[in-house]
Amino acid sequence: MENLFFDKKDLKKCGSNVIIGKTVRIRYPHLVEIGDNVIIDDFTYISTSLKIHSYVHISSGCKLIGGPDSYVEMQNFSTLSPNVVLSAGSDDYLSGIATPLVDKKYKANSEIGNIILKEHTIVGSNSTVLPNVTFNTGATVGANSLIKEDLEEWTLNVGIPSRKIKNRNKDEVIKAEEDFFKEETLNKKILKNDKNPKIILATQGSQGILTLRELFNLGYKKENIEIYVCESKFNSPLIEFLKYLDKDYTEINDAKSFNKIADKNNKQNILLSVSWKYLISKKVLNSFNNRAINFHPGLLPEYKGCFSSSWSLINNEKHVGFTYHFMNEDFDSGNIIYKSSIRIEQEDDAFSLNYKIFQQGIPKLGNVLNQIESKGTKQKSKGNYYPNKLPHNGELQLEWDKDFANRFIRAINFPPYPPAYLSVDKKMVSINDIEDFMRYKK
Repeated sequence: MENLFFDKKDLKKCGSNVIIGKTVRIRYPHLVEIGDNVIIDDFTYISTSLKIHSYVHISSGCKLIGGPDSYVEMQNFSTLSPNVVLSAGSDDYLSGIATPLVDKKYKANSEIGNIILKEHTIVGSNSTVLPNVTFNTGATVGANSLIKEDLEEWTLNVGIPSRKIKNRNKDEVIKAEEDFFKEETLNKKILKNDKNPKIILATQGSQGILTLRELFNLGYKKENIEIYVCESKFNSPLIEFLKYLDKDYTEINDAKSFNKIADKNNKQNILLSVSWKYLISKKVLNSFNNRAINFHPGLLPEYKGCFSSSWSLINNEKHVGFTYHFMNEDFDSGNIIYKSSIRIEQEDDAFSLNYKIFQQGIPKLGNVLNQIESKGTKQKSKGNYYPNKLPHNGELQLEWDKDFANRFIRAINFPPYPPAYLSVDKKMVSINDIEDFMRYKK
C-alpha cells in the first residue's frame, strides 16, 4: 500500500517500524524527520517542518499546519487523538488578505512559530493548538479544547481556552516507561539467543496486525515471518496491511490444508498461533519440534475453547485474562508459558474485555518467545471447555434476575455482531442494555 502523495524516500529521515497511512499528505517531505516506532493514520495533513521522535501516534484526520517556516516537534510517547489541529502558523484576522495565493505584501499579519510536544503529552480529539505553545513533559489536554499558552508539566487541562483541572500521576507514567524499556531490552535478546528463528504466523483479522507490529518491534524482519491467514469475513484490514508491507501470505480454508506446512526444515522455526480457528495436527506440531505456541484470550485451564470473556462475565468472575501455551493435539491443553489476569470493571462488556486482552497480551510476546526452549508448566486441572457457540444462543429469559441479565447483555455485546435478544410474541427483540430488559420484565 504505497502512499498516494509522497515516497518515504523523500523524507528527511525515516526510522524503523514506521507506518504511514495511504492517504496521509505530507506537503514538504524533505522537512520531515521521523524516528522509530511511529504510526501516522490516514487522512492526516502535514504542511510544517516536523520532527517526530519515537513511540509517537498521530491519529486519523489530524492537521499539522503552518507552512515550511513553521516547526512542530513531537517527542517520545506523545500522542494526537483524532482530528487534532496543530496550527504553528496563523493570520491575525485583522488586516490584509488571508490567502496564500497573493504576494506577501498583500497578506495579513501572520504569526509563524513553533509547537513543541514534550514526552508523554496527549492532545485530545478535536482540539486546536495555536502557534508558539509548548506542552511541557506529561502535559495533556482533553477533547474539544483550545490551547493558546504553554501547559504545565504533568497536568490535565480542558476547555476553551484550556485550563488546568488536576495533576497527572507522574510516578506511575515514569514507572510504566521504565518497565516498558526493561521488557524491550529483554525482548531484543531473543533474536541474538536464537539466531533469528523464522516465525510461522497463523492468524486472522486485526489480531494479526497487532502480532505483526509486535514482531517488528522485537526486531523481526518481514523476510523472517511466513504468514498463514485462516478464512474470515473480517480479514480486510489484515490483507490491506500485508499489501502495504508488500508481504505475501497464504489463505487457509480448513485444518487439512494447513498440514502442508509440515516440513523437516521447521525444527528451528517457531509456529505462532494467534486467533487461529483450526485444530493443528500432530504432524505439523511434530515438525516444529514442540516449538509451537498459541495465544489464548482466556485464563487456562478454567476457560478453554471459545467466548472466554463472555462466559467469564456470565459466571460473575472478577477477572479475565490471557494465556500463552505450547500446543498439543487438543485445544488449549498444552503446558503454560505465561498467563496474566485483567480485572473486570463494572462497565466492561465482551468487546471491551477482548480489546484489553489483546492490547495487554500481545506486547508480552517477546517474553514468551524468550522461553521457547522451556517446557512450560503443566495445567493443574482438566478445566472447562466452552464450544464455539454463542452462550444461550444470545437469548435472554424474562425469569432471569436483573443482575444476571445485565451480565448476560454485556457478555453478548460484541459489535458488529447483534446484541442479546428477547423472544416477544415470536419475534426477536434486540436488547442493548438492562433498562431495555427491565421494561419487558415488568
